[in-house]
Amino acid sequence: MDALIFWFGAEARGPFGTEEQVLLQQADARRKKVLIEELQQEADERAEAAVEEDAETDASNDDDEDTGNPDFNDLTSGRGGVTEDLLWRKDAIDDHDVSRHDDSPPIEDQPAFVDVVKRIMKNKEAFALIREEALRGDLTQVVARFWKKEKHPAWSSTAREELRRCVTAIGRHKRQAKCLRTEVDLALLKRKDADYKASVSRVAPSETADRRMDRLEDFWDDFRSCEKRGYMQETDAVSNTLQEVRTLSYMTGQSDAFWERCKKSGSRAGSRSRHGSSRALSRAPPDTPRTNALFSLPELSGVGLGLQTPRAQTRNSGVDSRLQTPRVQTSNLGVDSRLRTPRVQTSKSDADRGKSAGLMGSTFNSGMSMLPPIADLKVTSMLEHSMLPDLKTQAASSNTNSNTSLASWSSCFSDSVCPFMTPRSKYLRVCNQLMLRPLPVPFVTGHSTSFKASGLLLTDNDLMPVIAMMQEGLNTDEVDLTGNTLLTDLGLVPFLQELCLSGRHLVRISLSCCRLAGQGTLDVLTDSLSDIRNGLVNLQVLDLSDVPLPRASSLALANAIGGHPALRDVNLSRTASLSGACVASIMACRELGNLDLSWNAIGSSAFSILGERLSGLKRLQVLSLAGCSHQSAGMGNNAIEYLMEWLPKNKSLSKLDISVNHIDHRGALILEDALEKHRKLTELAVSENPLGVLGARSILRLLGRNSCGLRYLAWSGCQHGIVNLDQDSSQCFQFTNPSGRYELDLSRPYHRSLLRMLYKSCERFGARIDATFNVSPLSGIPYHHAKLDDDGVWQVMTHGKFTVHFHVSFIGMAGVSEWNFGTFIEHNWFQTRFAPAHHKITTMLCNWRKSRTQPDHQRLVLDVFAKDFRLTFPQIEEMCSYCVKSTIMEVLKRIFHCIVGGLTEKYLSIYLLPAASDYVKIYSSLRNVLDFNPDHPSSHYVLDLGNNADHAVAEQLLLLNRWEIQIEQKLNRYDTSEYGNRSRLRNIRYCDRPLPCRDILNWNLPTEDKLDFIYISGKRPNFDDKPLDVIAFSSFLKTLMRTGIQVEMLLSVLRRVSVFIYLNTLQLRELLGLFENDSSRAKCMFIFFFRVVDIQNEKVFRGRFENAEEYRKLLSQLGFCVYFPFLQPENLSFTFNFKYYDQRLAAAILIQLSYKEGESNLRDIDFKDPDGKPWLNEVNGKAFIPRSWAEASKMPETGIFRCRYVCAPEDRIYSLRKDYFEGYGHWSLPAGPRDIMWWSTLSEAPDDVLELLEFMIDKYPDLQKPFRVIDGAGGNGQITKKEFRDGVEKMGCKKFRGPNAEKRIDSVFRFLDPGGEGTISKREWLVLEQLWNELTLSFQEFVRFLGREFNWVVDCLDFAWDKLDRDQSGSVSLDEWQSIVREEYQYFGPCKVVFEFLDQDDEGTISKEEFSKLKRVLDDLPEYRRQQFRRNGLKSA
Repeated sequence: MDALIFWFGAEARGPFGTEEQVLLQQADARRKKVLIEELQQEADERAEAAVEEDAETDASNDDDEDTGNPDFNDLTSGRGGVTEDLLWRKDAIDDHDVSRHDDSPPIEDQPAFVDVVKRIMKNKEAFALIREEALRGDLTQVVARFWKKEKHPAWSSTAREELRRCVTAIGRHKRQAKCLRTEVDLALLKRKDADYKASVSRVAPSETADRRMDRLEDFWDDFRSCEKRGYMQETDAVSNTLQEVRTLSYMTGQSDAFWERCKKSGSRAGSRSRHGSSRALSRAPPDTPRTNALFSLPELSGVGLGLQTPRAQTRNSGVDSRLQTPRVQTSNLGVDSRLRTPRVQTSKSDADRGKSAGLMGSTFNSGMSMLPPIADLKVTSMLEHSMLPDLKTQAASSNTNSNTSLASWSSCFSDSVCPFMTPRSKYLRVCNQLMLRPLPVPFVTGHSTSFKASGLLLTDNDLMPVIAMMQEGLNTDEVDLTGNTLLTDLGLVPFLQELCLSGRHLVRISLSCCRLAGQGTLDVLTDSLSDIRNGLVNLQVLDLSDVPLPRASSLALANAIGGHPALRDVNLSRTASLSGACVASIMACRELGNLDLSWNAIGSSAFSILGERLSGLKRLQVLSLAGCSHQSAGMGNNAIEYLMEWLPKNKSLSKLDISVNHIDHRGALILEDALEKHRKLTELAVSENPLGVLGARSILRLLGRNSCGLRYLAWSGCQHGIVNLDQDSSQCFQFTNPSGRYELDLSRPYHRSLLRMLYKSCERFGARIDATFNVSPLSGIPYHHAKLDDDGVWQVMTHGKFTVHFHVSFIGMAGVSEWNFGTFIEHNWFQTRFAPAHHKITTMLCNWRKSRTQPDHQRLVLDVFAKDFRLTFPQIEEMCSYCVKSTIMEVLKRIFHCIVGGLTEKYLSIYLLPAASDYVKIYSSLRNVLDFNPDHPSSHYVLDLGNNADHAVAEQLLLLNRWEIQIEQKLNRYDTSEYGNRSRLRNIRYCDRPLPCRDILNWNLPTEDKLDFIYISGKRPNFDDKPLDVIAFSSFLKTLMRTGIQVEMLLSVLRRVSVFIYLNTLQLRELLGLFENDSSRAKCMFIFFFRVVDIQNEKVFRGRFENAEEYRKLLSQLGFCVYFPFLQPENLSFTFNFKYYDQRLAAAILIQLSYKEGESNLRDIDFKDPDGKPWLNEVNGKAFIPRSWAEASKMPETGIFRCRYVCAPEDRIYSLRKDYFEGYGHWSLPAGPRDIMWWSTLSEAPDDVLELLEFMIDKYPDLQKPFRVIDGAGGNGQITKKEFRDGVEKMGCKKFRGPNAEKRIDSVFRFLDPGGEGTISKREWLVLEQLWNELTLSFQEFVRFLGREFNWVVDCLDFAWDKLDRDQSGSVSLDEWQSIVREEYQYFGPCKVVFEFLDQDDEGTISKEEFSKLKRVLDDLPEYRRQQFRRNGLKSA
């Protein structure tokens, strides 16, 4: 079995590297071929040996048995466990050549094998873990052998069955992991293909080089024909323009020589143009960027001035390229090009043209274009004498009367353009007139009806030739002016006016980033959209992003959009702050399918209106609202929360973008509530929102739900989120445990969603609403429970303040036993933990793989998985498959507790670690979750809540606490908790301070800092639970004695195997002898206290605690009622702090017992208030206890009460003590008083009593004979003080020799006469029998320890003496005795009393002859006799 796990563990990792191949290449080929056969044979042999009934065969095969326990068979892969496997694998890979083949010699035959072993030994931490796991495996073997012999059904499986189950599980997991990896790869390919297709669809198909050359060849031929006909300007215009530009040289920083070169180049170019030699330009590459020599000047009195080099000059003059601004060619959205029949152009009258002639005509006739504004007054005198026209009055006239703009623009070419020219010829003719270089776009060349000029940096002049073309009746279906930031109202207004005249076929218009567009442009556009008869009635796409909208025109534009019959795509991002009226008008557009309002300031009312109108839009698919909401402060509501609450009403939305909206965990919960059943929404963008772990939990649960159609999630930059310290932080929704107290203000969207999530929790758990909700109104408004509407949404109240106590009882636990905690935790874990749908886990793993370069984001995902999800081993393996070493460690460290399955799955997950050193690093983080066993939860826990594994343990313990509270209420048990709230948690400290609230049920578990508490379960052993027999317990102790690990590791091993062990009090007492100090003994006793089947005899092992302070500490840890000595409280001193409920209850029990058995039994009574002042009244010199203190509820709640209880045997009331024992201790006591081991500890008796008892043990076989000797022949059964003195001398006891002999004998007499009658009855005398048994048991434990140490050989005492007498002096002093016994033998039982028993002459030393008196004790031990029978060939009885 060990080798199988090792071999298959490497195979199960899957194909992600050569690591496994190297391991297999280095392994022995023969070993691989015969491995299964050897293991099968070994399993058969172990199965046959496990069912042997002969005790001798069982004991002789201690190290050869297989576990056979279904819960423990794969706890360790070898005797050294997981750590050893990882070390061997890693070291074997590092030390051997990777090129070796399968037929190479075995690793064991090579010299490097020794080096591997040495390096393993040097890794101290790993080697310590190997020894710890080996010890756990050996102890498991012992326990398995015992339960198999007892034929326990849980341990009845054979080794063959366990082998088959393990192989099947590993193979199944490996197949699932490979299938899952294939699904993830396929999903990533599909996503990549979809992204590629989407990017291709957004880009217009590019022309081929040949087709572009053919199209532009005709275009430039027409352009040259215009030059030959003499329509081009002469070079004088160039000279004049350059002279004008030269006047501005001081503002541009250019030298005079530079402008001279430009003039000469212009003259040469003009000369070439007169001879018609411009072929170089006509055949220029089609992709050559158009340039413009623009000179930015300061602003002068707010008047816009401009200057532009004529296009003809720029083309022919050879001006330096540094003067030219390159035009950035951007990709255009493509629309199918199609030519349409030109409309008939109706000519305007000369009078109309004259009316519109003015500024613009003169501007274009001068060949000048607009420049950016100027503000420097120093250049005014220069500009007054320049050729630039006065544009101040032109701008004013253009703004005052935009309706005349088209005529003004057309006046520049109306007199000179032939009315029978084609649109392209007309365009070229106007370009020649204005000296502009033509734009060879498909619309201008006549190959498309879509005017796409995005990113060309057009100016107002560049639109004039296009306007001339459009006057010829061209049907334009798309206009794209995106990114032309130099266009103003001077060019856009006439362009849009002319466009509207022929705009019935226009489908798309984009003015994105035309930031200089003003009121005139918006007015024309608004009028065109509003005119449903002659306007842009067929417009479907409107893009005004990054175009400032004045408040005066935003509402009119919104009304026009809302009333348009065909608009489907509207982009108003980065325009202005939108009011509620604007949003309402926009949402009135019924055909709207894509709406982008990103980066606009939208208030709460506008968001609320937007949400309400969503339900009426049946075609809306894409909604973008990035950067629209302000940040909420404290208890304020985020504006976008009012929208998210309405999302369930819309059934058509498929993509939602709400990035950068300051959405925190509250908004994320609203989003989860709203989109939980939205099947159409497939894409969600919440990037750059402060979600944090709490908000990310809601988002990932939403992504994983089968009822939600979400498939693609964009949420980068969401890992940082802070939960404000307000009321909302104390009542966050916990998916796994929603029970708690909530104060809700239903006017807030977050509180309404929180209430709806509670109703959904009722649905999830199948609970009744009236049984889970307890609502108290705070504002006087009565509460009405929510109801489901037709859309499946819980309709909660929208106003009022209420306190909601929500408690979900444990549903679906009908078939679970009350005390079967393991099954309960497993069922509840599967019921409350979130399991993603199969097709959704693929989506999550795709996102995980894409974020492998974002460690912060991956840690966020792991923290979310740790809190709410349950995962399988194939999913864990897929997460680790494409990760670096550090990420694999983070995965296992953070979500190891989320793995579904048993120890096989957990072992395979750990085996994903590359090396044993990684396992050692994360083992400390996983120790608590590995040690935790819900079937035996009582322990002391120190948990780091920032560690996900520890946090999961804390959650399970709190859940178990609620379950036990419910059981106790059902069984009507007495409340024995620390604070009277039935909680099983004690001594709770958070951040090294007491818990803020006493009731742990009202405390929300934090996610950081240290939590320290003790869990005391109410579960007790059953009647039929069997402790380990003598042989099994002897093997158990022998295994523990062989180990050399640290005490903490030893206790950890015992804690993990204690759930399968039951002990009796004698066995626990002997086990405690293996620990040196009281603190370690207390921890060991804490582990096995609730595994003791005869707890009524607990005083037997109580004697191991010699320190009274340690015993009081145990009382505080276990509980004063749980560990109260109900049956044997004699001779014990008690200290009670009335601050705690259970201590007041224990004091009341003790007082009640004294009232029944004798008020004088309470002695040394003392009670002081918190200030240390005595409080009780004294009567006859004795403190008087009020009668009311017999009830815990009537006791004071402060103060310290001390007393001692003494009771004579004849005064005991066993029935009363039994009732207290069963009622308050929750133990079962079927035995009678004769079945109880009445006991006394050595610390209860004075030293003189022990001296007398040691003498009698050595001289008499029992206590009856010395009583008769002291009472004398024919005695009356009563011993007086005189008779006792004479009897001690008559027995020949010399223990009391000295001047104080009589005084010491009197102290023994007073001890035996607790009632003070002056006589010792036979029953009082037999109290010494309890001490007799204690001393005898101490001797037996010491001898039994020596027998196990020397393997029960015949002369084991001789070997022990030789080791004790180091100096061969023939005697051993007390110091030598204690030093050797404790330091070398590691025996920490009561060894001093053994020495005093052997030292009969009281000389302070023992000889070999005195030591040999232990032979009598050795012969009486059943283990020794059994070994002797075996050696002699006899069969044991």
